[in-house]
Amino acid sequence: MQLYNEWPHQIVLLRDALVPFTNWQDVPFLITPSGLRYTEPARDAFLTELVVRQIRHSSIVDFARHVVTGTGGPRGHGFEAGCGAALPTVLDQPPLTATRHLPTWRPDPGR
Repeated sequence: MQLYNEWPHQIVLLRDALVPFTNWQDVPFLITPSGLRYTEPARDAFLTELVVRQIRHSSIVDFARHVVTGTGGPRGHGFEAGCGAALPTVLDQPPLTATRHLPTWRPDPGR
């Protein structure tokens, strides 16, 4: 029964980890021996803020950073990881059509 419960839980964690990105199919994930369970504390904080009040951009970026790197970091509009960066969508799309709060993953062109 535990194995059956673990599989749907990992799928839910994966679904929630994809939320903060506009191009979710390009985002590299940190996968540990326990799967995506390392995202649970950051996910709980993210979902709590999402449900309880208007979510801040810094909370979206912080959760996205936890998904990609597994750690926190300084607050900002984006972050850099070893294999790329997550930056605001408005940098490469017209401001009228770009998403206001979700970052876009940009792979490192040197890799």
